[in-house]
Amino acid sequence: SYLGIPVSTTHCSVGGVIGVGLMETKGYRKVNWKLIGLVVLSWIITLPAAGGVSAGLYAAARASTRDQWFVPPADVVQDGGEYSYTCTGTALTQTCTYSWPTPVAAE
Repeated sequence: SYLGIPVSTTHCSVGGVIGVGLMETKGYRKVNWKLIGLVVLSWIITLPAAGGVSAGLYAAARASTRDQWFVPPADVVQDGGEYSYTCTGTALTQTCTYSWPTPVAAE
């Protein structure tokens, strides 16, 4: 925008609908207030709905990976070579042992 404030296409559309309605001969009576109300309601509903969907996806992902082991971090793997690891316990209290194969000497 001219002032450097970020605006969305929704802001522009709502501003246009209100502006055109106000410029008509009957002023505020020509504004489609039902449409403006629906847009404002959608703004209000969006944040809780997005939060609910995100919480649901997080809960589903968390439940589907319970008691599963994960790949060790890159600093443990070192140069990206082959390795093996053994873990005991649960996903919340795991103890893992990492090992790398011994290099074979060339003849």
